[in-house]
Amino acid sequence: NLIVAATGTGKTVIAALDYVRVSEAAGVRPQLLFLAHRREILIQALDTFRQALQDRAFGELLSGQDEPQRHEHVFAMIQCAGDLLARFGPSHFRYVVVDECHHIPAPSYREVVPRLAPEILIGLTATPEPGDGQSLLPDFDGHIGAELRLWHALDRQLLVPFEYYGLNDDVDLRQVAWTRQGYNAAA
Repeated sequence: NLIVAATGTGKTVIAALDYVRVSEAAGVRPQLLFLAHRREILIQALDTFRQALQDRAFGELLSGQDEPQRHEHVFAMIQCAGDLLARFGPSHFRYVVVDECHHIPAPSYREVVPRLAPEILIGLTATPEPGDGQSLLPDFDGHIGAELRLWHALDRQLLVPFEYYGLNDDVDLRQVAWTRQGYNAAA
């Protein structure tokens, strides 16, 4: 299932509540793997799942700074997930959530996500149409489980409307190098 929703409208909450539903239906909490590319996202997601489950002890982090002990409910950085897959196999985690799943075409995600064999795969994204034109739908059996686009969220007053203001100055940045992180600050 692909969850498409604007930033701030609750994609992680949807995943957490679905996990609660699946757990209650099964009578047991399935092994969970939540993947993201930044530790801060994992910490927020872990807190969301803990609130949904009403269990402050739920889950463990796997990052460059954190190592899980039980490996049952792991919130892992994508860069560390290959080791989990090698150690536990592709079907250990029955419920997998891929945050910012529009990154799936990236090599770091391609090394992990297609090799996983969960019963349930959830992808979370605000931008389902990657710039390279590759559709995310094949990775999720062509199914969008929930969708709330930015314009709908604004219409429903679920987000604060935003305004952009441009300020004119005489700074010439044409000679300053631009990278994925922004302008070269030293230049």
